[in-house]
Amino acid sequence: MSIPNPGPSSSRRRSLRASEGRKRPRSKFRPIVAGLETRSLLSTLVVSNSGDGTVGSLRAEIAASKPGDVITFAPSAYGTIDLTGGPLEVSKSIRILGPGAGQVAVNGGGKSSVFAVDAGVTATISGLTITGGQSIGSAFGGGGVTNQGNLTLADDLISGNASYAGAGVASATGSLTIVGSTISGNSASGTGGGIEAGGYNVSGTAGPLTIVGSKISGNTANNGGGVFDSGGSVTIVGSKISGNTATVFGGGIDSSGTSSVSMTLVNSTISGNTAGIEGGIRAYGENVGLYASSVTGNQGGGIQVGGTFGAAAPNLNVVLSTVSGNTSTSSGAGILSTNGPNVTVIGSLIRGNVASYPGGTTYGGGIAMQDFLLTAPSPGTDTLTIVGSTFSKNQASDGGAVYTGPFANLSVKSSFFDGNTANGTGSAEGGAMDLSGLARGTIADSTFTGNEAIGSAMGGQAAGGAIALNGSADSPLGTDLTILGSLFAQNEALGGSGGGIASGGAIAIQADSITITASLLTGNSAVGGAGSASTAGGAGQGGAVALSGGSASFRSDLITGNSAMGGTPSGPGNGGGVFVSNGTLTLTNTLVVGNKATTTGNNIDSPTLIR
Repeated sequence: MSIPNPGPSSSRRRSLRASEGRKRPRSKFRPIVAGLETRSLLSTLVVSNSGDGTVGSLRAEIAASKPGDVITFAPSAYGTIDLTGGPLEVSKSIRILGPGAGQVAVNGGGKSSVFAVDAGVTATISGLTITGGQSIGSAFGGGGVTNQGNLTLADDLISGNASYAGAGVASATGSLTIVGSTISGNSASGTGGGIEAGGYNVSGTAGPLTIVGSKISGNTANNGGGVFDSGGSVTIVGSKISGNTATVFGGGIDSSGTSSVSMTLVNSTISGNTAGIEGGIRAYGENVGLYASSVTGNQGGGIQVGGTFGAAAPNLNVVLSTVSGNTSTSSGAGILSTNGPNVTVIGSLIRGNVASYPGGTTYGGGIAMQDFLLTAPSPGTDTLTIVGSTFSKNQASDGGAVYTGPFANLSVKSSFFDGNTANGTGSAEGGAMDLSGLARGTIADSTFTGNEAIGSAMGGQAAGGAIALNGSADSPLGTDLTILGSLFAQNEALGGSGGGIASGGAIAIQADSITITASLLTGNSAVGGAGSASTAGGAGQGGAVALSGGSASFRSDLITGNSAMGGTPSGPGNGGGVFVSNGTLTLTNTLVVGNKATTTGNNIDSPTLIR
């Protein structure tokens, strides 16, 4: 039997009726319609044909673009775009992304520049060949690209352009960044065959130039065959600048500025460039840093850094780098420093650089420090610092590896000097180093082996197979040169035929002071030049050391196995170990033994009193 549902109780029914009679509260939510923020929709515009000015052409798409837009190329636009309406003006911040330099070329036809980027614009042009641009005689504008904004060129080929300045690319006060590109075969009648930054911009300061993973080759100009920069900072990373030519300055790079800006090269190569002066790099007034890079095989010299009158001296830092095989008819075939720059070489190789001028004298095959200021600087104002580096097979008339002019400081530590040669057209001084008028110098824990000073024919004299120290008076800063814990072995001074005198197989001192401590001098030789039937052979003086004026002080040294031999016939050999013609010789706890002279003084030949 089913039990009926009684339903809600009477009390519950009363409660329900009461609640139904109450009013529900109104909601406080009020929906509204809000306007969206104002913004432009970025577009990708596509070049559909290779015409110039027609609908779908590159010129038309640039004109139609808005800031932030991207322009790409359809396969139907591949090939060569021949410009007929002048340069393509980029007046908005856009990116032009080509399919690759081998797919699309933009040709100026020898009538105008190819691209012109306006001031205030940030633009990218990539994946194109830019060629046939010409802007010769223009006071403003490059052949291939003219930039007044902030421009990045990526994966481009810029070739066959011409201009007075910046034949490949000319950039003014904005920034220029070149990535993964090749700039080659461009020609400027003035400056900057490949690139010019700021040179033509007379009213402002050049913006920064950055080159990454790129090749700059085969360009020509009067100055700056590859790159010309005036006043801006330059950064070059993982790039190669080679085979460029300048008729005057800087076959690879010609750059000038102040000590507040710098040129920095990292993991880059400057090679095979040619110029009248400094085929590789010429930098004037600005700091230069060479890091894990090489400057090789340039004609006209490797690197020149120069100071300016009344300005702070710039610095050159060569770190973990190679400077080799450069040639010059002037001084400093590897590195030339003029008028005050400080040069620091750390962990680097300076090798096979040759400074040679027929009938003339050159200084410093590896490095030359020279001052041409109208008034002499204060003593010790420019410094050459060499640490953990190797100098080998460099050559010049004087100072085969290193030459320092008056007032310079020298600091050498833990370095090797091997097989360098001074072979002048007359006399030759300092197979490894010619230190002239040195303010103060220190050489520590270093090795000098197989260096030669070779006098020329017709009786040329030779002095200092390893080091020639020359001056007219002692340095106002104290002892001119201090040598600590170093080795001098198998160095030679060889007089020229015709009876040339040879002095100081290892070290020759003239009117200067030197202190040598805890060092070994062995196997060095001074050999007079051969005479003739009517002329006696030249004298060989000081197989290890020759002193002519000034003073030499030895402390805890060993001088052994050196020789002084006169040239044939009948040339005198004097002082197999040490020869003194004038000056003061001091020996303290020093052994001079086992040396040989063909005439007098197997160990020491000195007319003056030995202290």
